[in-house]
Amino acid sequence: MNVSSDSEKPKISVCVVTYNHEAYIEKCLSSILSQKGEFELEVIIGDDCSTDNTKQLIAKFSDKYPSTIKVINYQKNVGPTENFLNVHSQATGEFVCHCDGDDYWYPNKITTQLNLMIADSSIAQIWHCTYCVDDSNSKIGVFPSRIARILYPESISSSDIALSYALVGHHSSQMYRRKARIFKRRTEVVLDYWIAFNISKNGKSLYLKDILSAYRVTESNSVTRNNSAKRVTVDSLTEHLKDIVQYDQEYETQAASNAYARLIFSRLRGHDLSVIKPFVLLTKNKVKYFQLLKSMWFTSLQKIKL
Repeated sequence: MNVSSDSEKPKISVCVVTYNHEAYIEKCLSSILSQKGEFELEVIIGDDCSTDNTKQLIAKFSDKYPSTIKVINYQKNVGPTENFLNVHSQATGEFVCHCDGDDYWYPNKITTQLNLMIADSSIAQIWHCTYCVDDSNSKIGVFPSRIARILYPESISSSDIALSYALVGHHSSQMYRRKARIFKRRTEVVLDYWIAFNISKNGKSLYLKDILSAYRVTESNSVTRNNSAKRVTVDSLTEHLKDIVQYDQEYETQAASNAYARLIFSRLRGHDLSVIKPFVLLTKNKVKYFQLLKSMWFTSLQKIKL
């Protein structure tokens, strides 16, 4: 990488959000700063008032790379949505990557995605597959799953995303073109799904089969890693699907079918249905049987641990 300003090299913004990741943040940042390739790099880190040593560990990196790393420190805990939006709003690069503070990348992650972006200006965002790792960095699986890696389409449309949450790649694998990130916030919690859907309306989306990063599967803080957070995710996804039905009506049958599929899986897992069930009942006349099966198919592929 090139950490100094060079107008002839593409500029990459890496947005890192973290909270109480003292066990992981050093590996995360080291993996970003050791990326191979010719580009200018900026790293923007949002630490959401960590109560452990995360802040101190970040300071060591920012002191060493003061022209590359910018740290956002809050006076009070703002939560994952505000942290994400704040960090990404300060990205200045032509291309933007996201990484959660407990995940990490392999050396050719940025270059692989960047080369595709440069070669095709119509690409708005790219994800890739990732290894799931435990606290000791041992590989324990593949995300979305080994079978999904084979069967998922590589080209993902807005219609596909409206149809299935499962077709949005792992958050820490995303690279997007900054000018394509245009959306209206209508909910308190904003999921990566909503960001991805809106970006997809401004260009092509690719889901690479390459494994270029590691997704930490632990009990660490995350918007999706405990029962209460899973309920928030299901409820927030419902709110996003409501918005698609109301404001992006060309995708209303896909969104309604997606909601119906989520209701089925949520019921099987014993999740609270108080938010999603009324929406499904309201929009069930818009559900297309084939789309419902397709949505369930993609979700099932992601859940199969093979």
